[in-house]
Amino acid sequence: LVQIIPRSFVVDGVTKVLDPVGIKGSRLSVESHVVVGDSEPLESLARVIRSAGIEIKSMVLEHLASAEAVLTANEKETGVILVDIGGGTSDMVVYKNGSIWYTNAIPVAGQHFTSDIVTGLGLLPSIAESTKVNYGSALTEGVDNEAAIEVETGLGGHTRFVSQLALNRLIRDRATELARMIMHKLAETGLKHLPPAGIVLTGGSAALPGIIEIVAEQGKCPVRLGAPSHALGLPGELEHSSFSTAIGLLLWTLKHKHAGTFVPSIKMSERVALHAKRLVARLEMEQPTQI
Repeated sequence: LVQIIPRSFVVDGVTKVLDPVGIKGSRLSVESHVVVGDSEPLESLARVIRSAGIEIKSMVLEHLASAEAVLTANEKETGVILVDIGGGTSDMVVYKNGSIWYTNAIPVAGQHFTSDIVTGLGLLPSIAESTKVNYGSALTEGVDNEAAIEVETGLGGHTRFVSQLALNRLIRDRATELARMIMHKLAETGLKHLPPAGIVLTGGSAALPGIIEIVAEQGKCPVRLGAPSHALGLPGELEHSSFSTAIGLLLWTLKHKHAGTFVPSIKMSERVALHAKRLVARLEMEQPTQI
């Protein structure tokens, strides 16, 4: 058992509410979304974290944390699908009427894009990853057949050229597969229509040009890129879809009152920004500048 998330409460078998606090009654029942997972990898992760001297107060699904950072209250209320394209999996959560309705994980994500580039272009994994991040796109229309990218070979500083169109086609094909798998998972839930707010994509690979268009074409619905809001007052470098989960975990912690050391007089958005800025400053002190 990983997490139990209340969907709604019923007071005296009649009144259905999202928050029962303040409502008088003699009997309270709850409808919950229960998340289960393999205990062994979770315990291994917990041991590693504790060995670093960090106390674990709770575990939160990655896509639920991301949702805190990128979804609006209105989207959750009207209905929305969040897909967090991570490294090994793309994690999906569906919100209806302000609460979580469905969660799942799709075994296609950023590492699969990179593996395709390794195989298709004959690059080392580290070079393939940097090529994806710096030059990757799922757009193929209008790309010149002769367009080429100079990449390192990883052998003594030598470089070679690879086709931009070939790179884009690899990303397009994998993105199309991911989009179809998203639609297939949604069909399995019994949803007759996609939620009004459509689909929000987040995670590092979600920012690749053309990914949004491919998912929109497959889903025939509105699709947008989700990233931590500028309204949180974050440093500019953290307002990117690749930081959605990290920022969302801070928000989740504050929302569920696990962060007893935070200053209560500071508004939530300011508190998240404060801790995020401290984290960036610490990383800058500990990490040498890379060029």
